[in-house]
Amino acid sequence: MSAFSAENVAKAISRVTSTSSKDLRALRTRAVANRLTDLAAAIDSELQLRGAFELDASQAERHASWSEKAADLNLVEAIEMAFSIAPANPEEKALTLRIYENPEVSYQDLVGFRGKGDVGLILGHMIYERLGFFRKFLLGSERMSDLLFTRDTATGRVSYRLTAEAEAAFIKIGLLGQEP
Repeated sequence: MSAFSAENVAKAISRVTSTSSKDLRALRTRAVANRLTDLAAAIDSELQLRGAFELDASQAERHASWSEKAADLNLVEAIEMAFSIAPANPEEKALTLRIYENPEVSYQDLVGFRGKGDVGLILGHMIYERLGFFRKFLLGSERMSDLLFTRDTATGRVSYRLTAEAEAAFIKIGLLGQEP
């Protein structure tokens, strides 16, 4: 069996999600040099999904494992599982509760509440840090946090509210109270 047999390429593609970002970039270079377009495309897709998120080997394996666990779940179930296995940190909890208690809260109000301007980063990392659970829901998504928060800019300012799915899941797992 040659190194570039269809079987070996298929195996390499199946390991893409559990491979470190550094190793993916090196493998992509070899795939392009050897005209393995399917492998290069799978790597490109994975790296695009990860964005600036650098996964080492153990992180990549963990996210791939989470992806398998969430494969048959709907979004509410995936949120429940994600935040049960990898609970929200204090900053994530505080911002989520603030948005829940103040639907349509402005970005500026959240920055004032937090005392720092990294609100958007924290909201995005709520998905990023649990990427494996949400992989299948991110196709075509403009921003990762859209799975948990709706972002409205109609008034000329950015405001947030929880998606119905996130609200239901967060209430069920006890991250939020029953009433805002």
